[in-house]
Amino acid sequence: MLSDVQEKYNEQTFVQNPTISETRYLYGLFNDSLKLRTEYRLSKTITDSVIMYNYISETDLSRSLKIGYNLNSKILSFDIGSQYEVDKLKVLSDSEGNSFDCYKMKNPIVDGIEPTLFNENYGVLALTGALNPSAFFISKKDNVSFVRQIEEILYH
Repeated sequence: MLSDVQEKYNEQTFVQNPTISETRYLYGLFNDSLKLRTEYRLSKTITDSVIMYNYISETDLSRSLKIGYNLNSKILSFDIGSQYEVDKLKVLSDSEGNSFDCYKMKNPIVDGIEPTLFNENYGVLALTGALNPSAFFISKKDNVSFVRQIEEILYH
């Protein structure tokens, strides 16, 4: 009897959501001044209906950011409660073949963060806003020319 229970336990499979970890370098743009701010660890957890993106600052945990992407509705949800939907498709591509879509707030507010450039595989590329510094999450350190290319598309 004990061997039957053990066999059944060994047959059970446990589904673990895949988690992917990558590095992103945060560049900040404020008053035309571009600076490399800090390194972030991006962990992505994938389920059937949602991908969770957790951006963890290597220097200040209070500056971490969580974002969810609903695979069915294609809505981005920030941990602060804001929701974003696609505004324009494929506004920019990077050297790794990722195409980024432009997202805007479903219910815009004056000091909201928009537009946001996002790709399901890559995560957030850019967070911008009229009253806030812009943030760019770049996969390669010292890729200032790519940040300037993003800036050109978003602001001109």
